[in-house]
Amino acid sequence: MSKKVTIRRGTSSHDGITLMSNRNKGYMAKAELTEDGIVTSYCKKDKKAKDTSEQKDYTWHCIFLFLGVAIIVTLIMLYIFERDSLIPYFWLFLCTTNTALVLILMNDVKKNMSIRKFHAAEHMVIAALKELQRIPSIEELKLFSRFSRYCTTGIITPLIAIPFGMFAILTAFPYLNYHGMNILILSPVLIVVELLDELKCSYLLQRITTSPATDKELEVAIACLQVWYNHETKKTE
Repeated sequence: MSKKVTIRRGTSSHDGITLMSNRNKGYMAKAELTEDGIVTSYCKKDKKAKDTSEQKDYTWHCIFLFLGVAIIVTLIMLYIFERDSLIPYFWLFLCTTNTALVLILMNDVKKNMSIRKFHAAEHMVIAALKELQRIPSIEELKLFSRFSRYCTTGIITPLIAIPFGMFAILTAFPYLNYHGMNILILSPVLIVVELLDELKCSYLLQRITTSPATDKELEVAIACLQVWYNHETKKTE
């Protein structure tokens, strides 16, 4: 019985879709829609590409990096000001800053309709291959959702929820505002954030970052998948 073929990483742009190879470092399949409405697809090697042979959880990697920086900055603030009461406002500052950055990003993405459609087509073609294990037709592709739980859009929820949760807890319980407790409080906050992920809260954001794909975007997605699939199966024969 042959091993299931799945796409672990893909990206979308204003003119097409890129799918990264699982087994061959640096290889990627690319399909683009030219200004003349012609679909072109090819496989190339990018020497700067990361190895995608192993599944990586980019969301949690970024979260823990963010938390590490936040904790270091908090300790520096404590050392400089020697006032634990400033900690909740530091988390409020992070929440406000992250929310502002997200709104700016969402506004930029919302204006670019082509990226949103290709983003949707990318999710649909990845889901189709995972279930069908073959190249789908356009009609089959339309049956799949444009929303994906594994989209990197999911990182936005933790970036806002974590500092907001810390601010709310430390404001409600001011006696927790000292060094060690801040780290301990992060544990239940992370659990709540994980529950939000289980409830697919990122789907709400994907209503902004994706739009229903037309047949043209789906055609590009299928062309990209065809190149990717041919390359992957050829290498595993």
